[in-house]
Amino acid sequence: MSPMALLLLSSLLGACGIAVVMSSGSSVFGLDTVPLGMGRSDLAVIERTTRDHALFVLLAGGVGFASVPVVMALAHVVGVVSLSLALPSVFAVIGGVVGAAFAIRATRDRVREARMALRHQLTAYVDMVTMLVAGDNGHEAALEHAAAVGEGLLFAELRRSLREQSTRGGSLVGGLDAVAEQLGLDELRQISSAVTLAGAEGAPVVRSLSARASSLRSALAGEQELEARLRTSRLTGPIVGMALVFMVLVVYPALSISPV
Repeated sequence: MSPMALLLLSSLLGACGIAVVMSSGSSVFGLDTVPLGMGRSDLAVIERTTRDHALFVLLAGGVGFASVPVVMALAHVVGVVSLSLALPSVFAVIGGVVGAAFAIRATRDRVREARMALRHQLTAYVDMVTMLVAGDNGHEAALEHAAAVGEGLLFAELRRSLREQSTRGGSLVGGLDAVAEQLGLDELRQISSAVTLAGAEGAPVVRSLSARASSLRSALAGEQELEARLRTSRLTGPIVGMALVFMVLVVYPALSISPV
């Protein structure tokens, strides 16, 4: 068997091995304990377990590892290029690393977007709680009623947590702390502290919640403006590149015309 055929066969066997790993139980391989650059609270906001994240990164790395040498081996077989065994092997390792890194980066981008959505949901939740408290509802009753009318991951987790606290006979404010810990949402923890402090000291809950909601909205507006500026700045390179290509396409034919 030629070296390139051996490389092609090994890549295909590696892809099959990855498929076997993904179809097997994660506890056998310990994949449910591998964070791979992401915390449990980060994965919770996209409703993904550590096992699923590890399998996702493993699959992306396996695809990168297997696809590069397969393409190069096929090109060698049909006579497009002539390669030794060492070069495709190196590119296979690079492809695996790039594939895994791409999966982690894609997950981080998704987590960032999900956290932004959670904070918008939190703003809506605080506004509803504020209106209910202002309407002579108790703050705990307002927490429960506001969670019942909203949609999204935050509202679903709040309903679940508040239901558990109510079943156990505990304070509903503790349900906010549990969701804040699960999702890694510091703003929700601050809201919980504000409600607890206002209830303990007899301070107006509406004023405290309104201040927190206003602060959260200001922070979200600032982050969205910064994100818009970053996206605009990323367009500078491609625009300059397109302008240079256009100039070359216009100028080069004129330069290539030989004088009569």
